[in-house]
Amino acid sequence: MSALLNVLRALWHERYPQPPPWAAGLTSSRVIRQILSSVVSPAVEADRMRYELVPGDRDRVRTVLEQGGWATVAELGGLASDYAAAAAGYFATLPPGSRPDVANWRISEKACSDVGAAYLRFAASSGPALTDHLQQARERFQHAEVERAPRLRRLIKDVDVFAERFGAYYEEVWAGRDRAVHAALTPARLGLGSLERPALRGPAGWTVGTDRGVYVRYRHYASLRGARTREGVAQRKRLDPDRHMSVRLRAADPDLLAKTEVERAADPLGLRFAGHRALLDSLVRGFELADLRTHAAIRPGKVNRRVPLERWCAEMAQLPVTLNIPLVEAITPFAESWAARSGVALALSTAGSWQYSSLRADLSAGTGRTAARGRGEGMTDWVRQVELGVPRRLWGELLSCEQEWDWPLLPSEFPSLLKGTCSEHLKELIDRPIRDPVSSAQCADELTIIRATAGALWASLGEDGVQAMSEQVIHDVGGWRDHYDKLLHDHDPTAAPGHYLSAEAFREWLRATAGQDDRGDPETDPDDGGA
Repeated sequence: MSALLNVLRALWHERYPQPPPWAAGLTSSRVIRQILSSVVSPAVEADRMRYELVPGDRDRVRTVLEQGGWATVAELGGLASDYAAAAAGYFATLPPGSRPDVANWRISEKACSDVGAAYLRFAASSGPALTDHLQQARERFQHAEVERAPRLRRLIKDVDVFAERFGAYYEEVWAGRDRAVHAALTPARLGLGSLERPALRGPAGWTVGTDRGVYVRYRHYASLRGARTREGVAQRKRLDPDRHMSVRLRAADPDLLAKTEVERAADPLGLRFAGHRALLDSLVRGFELADLRTHAAIRPGKVNRRVPLERWCAEMAQLPVTLNIPLVEAITPFAESWAARSGVALALSTAGSWQYSSLRADLSAGTGRTAARGRGEGMTDWVRQVELGVPRRLWGELLSCEQEWDWPLLPSEFPSLLKGTCSEHLKELIDRPIRDPVSSAQCADELTIIRATAGALWASLGEDGVQAMSEQVIHDVGGWRDHYDKLLHDHDPTAAPGHYLSAEAFREWLRATAGQDDRGDPETDPDDGGA
């Protein structure tokens, strides 16, 4: 969590040890993230909002809240509470057969988000314009949830059920994949992920790239775009709107849909269309050749070098099917122009520090259970983060395109898609940087060593001992290295060199993983504070 959100959370619980009456139906995490942060945002420079604090920001935030800010938060929170109650009441009036199963945290999230955004837009906490805007936003939310309810009822809601029913089919499809094509375009080579083969129960989140689990990919069908977006895209692509998956899913065989996603995961990079793979290959090369650092430093804001990319797209009737050098040469100036002009690039380039969250272990359980996101040697800076983050975000957009339309992107759509890919979400990399991916074989070797180390420490020390030693290692309390080496030697005197993590490797790994929070399941609210 960012520094500013930590401050806001502390101030919130200081003022409200118990949930205030006006927060009925809301979760505190959403009030803090969407409403409280909106109220204090004028006191903090926009490019650092939610990501970094400078001296004086903390005092400015407290002053804003004490000088009327808390009253504004209460007023906005009351609006959000009314929004949530009205939405929940509307859903309750619908017949059971058409009533969407919307979690309370989801309603709270949407209510707080819409209220916070409306406050920033109208620069006031009340008034007819804001009230009308919120009513329209709530009606759109209600309509969207009702529209997607039939889809949700047809989808498998449990990852274990999904794995049990389609695990064997995944093995079969994976065994029959085109190995030559896979070898030519590996996720690690393009920086899209570490795993050659995504797991059925893999992680979620855009930063994990192609390591995203198959079930997580399948659950995207629960949140397909609404009718207005669907019809707009169909008109632009000259497609029948009924070809959109949100329409086809109403009568689609749920098992066939799951098998389709399993088959897609076994295709190179998890993408069926060669044109989409070529876009990624060219994008990676184009950003690697760009001099982002120099352009971000001099920031020639009026220089617009996007024209070559737009010209290339206008001249193409369809996407290339392999790495395209003219496209690389068009993407490079686009990337440099973005670095020179974008507030996102400025925020990334001026961030104070980068910390990795790549591996975490549940040592207290004694299993050495880990979650892998790849491992690189040493620290990288914001330029490398952009080189890893932009292709991963584009990969997710291309996957969504294939899932929703089963139709390739038009060349004319690429510039706007790339512009959106280089947007605000990249600031998440300041708090959650990506490690340079390695091959899945290297990653598996590392995980084996970590599991062996964790198991040995647990067997020798038990839960309390592991926790105590972890504190010593993180804070570098003298003498722990000798103690660590002796424990592992006593546990297995015959262990070969490299069987366990060295003392320094253990310290580096533990420091990198300590205190990192899970992102949680995408269908739950991991940060529910219980307001």
